[in-house]
Amino acid sequence: MREAIGGTWLFNIVVLFVMLFTGYLCLAINYSRAYNVKNEIVDIIERENGYTDKAAEDIAAYLTNVGYRTTGKCSEGMTGNNSDKDFGVGENVYCYKVVNVGGEEDYAESSYYQVEVFFQIDLPIFRDWFTFSIKGDSNQLFYSDV
Repeated sequence: MREAIGGTWLFNIVVLFVMLFTGYLCLAINYSRAYNVKNEIVDIIERENGYTDKAAEDIAAYLTNVGYRTTGKCSEGMTGNNSDKDFGVGENVYCYKVVNVGGEEDYAESSYYQVEVFFQIDLPIFRDWFTFSIKGDSNQLFYSDV
C-alpha cells in the first residue's frame, strides 16, 4: 500500500511539471506570434508613411492571412481598430496612437506611431483570465498623415 501512495504522489508531481512546461510553451509561442504581428503592423505603417486607409486595408489583409484573432482592451489614449466589429465591447485586435514630435499639435514636424497587440495563454481554461499586450514604436515619420 505504501508503494501505491508514493507512486501517486510521484505521478501528481510529473503531471504538474508537464502542465507547467506546456503552459510555458504556449505562452512563448503566442508571445512570438504577437511580436511578429506587431512588427509587421509597424512596417506597414512606416511603408505607407502613416496610418492611412491603405495601411488599414493592408493590416487587415495581413491579419486575415496569418489568422491572428487575439483581442484585448486598448491602453489609455490609444485608438482601437475594431470598434465597429463584433469582438465585444472595447475589444480590438490591435491599437495605435500618433505621437507628434516638435512643432504645434496640428503642424508637427514629425510623428511616430505606437502600436499595441495582444496575446493570451492558449489553454482553454486560462484563455479568458490572462490577456497580455506588446507595445512597439515606429520610426519617426516626416509629413505623415496625422
